[in-house]
Amino acid sequence: MKGHVRQRKPSGKWELSVPLGFDKQGKKVRFTQSGFDTKEEAEKALVEKLYEKNRDVLLPRSKVTVYSHFLSWLEIKKVKVRLGTYNNLVGYLENHVGPELGYLALSQLTTQRLELFYLQLEKKMSARTIKYIHSMIRQSLNRAVKLQLLAKNPAIDVDTPKISKNFNEPWTAEEALKFLQTAKSSRWYLSFLLVLQTGLRQGELLALRWGDIDLDARTLNVHRSLTRAEKGFELGGTKTTGSARTIALPVEVVNELRLRKDQKCVVRKGVKDVKDVLDERVFNRRTDFVTHARNGNFVSPHNFIKEWKRVLLASKVRPIRFHDLRHTHATLLLESGVNVKAVAERLGHSTSSTTLDFYAHVTRRMEEGVVAALQQVLPVN
Repeated sequence: MKGHVRQRKPSGKWELSVPLGFDKQGKKVRFTQSGFDTKEEAEKALVEKLYEKNRDVLLPRSKVTVYSHFLSWLEIKKVKVRLGTYNNLVGYLENHVGPELGYLALSQLTTQRLELFYLQLEKKMSARTIKYIHSMIRQSLNRAVKLQLLAKNPAIDVDTPKISKNFNEPWTAEEALKFLQTAKSSRWYLSFLLVLQTGLRQGELLALRWGDIDLDARTLNVHRSLTRAEKGFELGGTKTTGSARTIALPVEVVNELRLRKDQKCVVRKGVKDVKDVLDERVFNRRTDFVTHARNGNFVSPHNFIKEWKRVLLASKVRPIRFHDLRHTHATLLLESGVNVKAVAERLGHSTSSTTLDFYAHVTRRMEEGVVAALQQVLPVN
C-alpha cells in the first residue's frame, strides 16, 4: 500500500496517510497529516512524503526523552573510549545537556533549540568545550536516526561558536637550550630533553619504558599513554590509533639515554660511587619506566608538572605550558624546513592537514621567508 488521501467530515479538510510498517508489538504504524483545503494539495503533499519515505526520512515521532537516549548511547560509548573521555561525556550530560534539554522528547529537539542552548553555554564556558558538547550531541543523535527514533539529526545544521586559538608562542631554540641547562640538575632532565627532541605528549612520556627504546636503531616506539582512571591513573593505549608511531632519535639524545641506562645498570650491581641525580634506591627495585617515581612506579602527572614548574621558574625562561614543549619541537622543525608530512608523523597527527591547521602561523612566517628569498634571487627593477 503506497498511501492515500481522504476527506475528513464534518470539517471537509483533506488528510493524507502513509504506511510505515509495524512496531515492536506488531501493530501497523502510519504517518498522517491533515488540514489540506483541497484534494490536489493533499495529493501533492502525499507525493513528497512518499519520496521521503523511500529515502528512509519519514519516521514516527519518538517518545524517548533526550536524557534517556543519551544514557543508552553512553553505555555503548563506554567500551569505545578512554575512561577519562567517558567521564567527561557523563559530566556534560549530567551538568549541562540533562538539566536544559533532558526532559524533551527527541522529536522536540530542533536545530533552533540547540542553538539557543549553545548561546546559554557561551555565558559560562569556552567555545572549545561547547564544541565538545556539540560533538557528543551530534554523535548521539546520529544513533537516534540510525535506530529510527528521529527522522533527521537536528544537530547537523547548528552553528556553533568559533574557537579562538589561544596559541602560546613556543620557545625559540635559545630559550629551549637555556631551560635545558637549568634542567640538568633535575632528576627528570632526560624526560624534559625527550619532549623537546621528540614532541611526545605528557601521557606518552610518562608511559615510556626502556623496552620501547632501541638505542642501536636510534628509535623510540610510542604505543602507550598514561591516562586518568576512576582512582588515579593507569596505562592505556595512545590518544588515537594514529598516535602509535616510531620516532627517530638524534645521536645526542641516544647518548644521554645510553648514559642513563648504563648508570642504572651500575647502581643495580652495587657500585656506590656513581654520581647521579637519581635516588639509587630506585634501581634496586624492578622498574622499566624511563620517567619514574622513587618507588620505581610511573610518575603521577601532578608531581611531574610540579617539578616542571620548579625548573621553569629557576631557569627564568619565558613561562609556557608543559604541552608547549611539544609545540616548540614542531615549530622548530617546521621553521628549519622539515617536510610537514614528516613533522605530522613525528607528532602522531593522523593527517598533515591537522599539522598545517595548528601551525598555520609558522607556515605563514615560512611563506614570508620564501617571498623574501625570491626577491633576492629574482629582483624586479
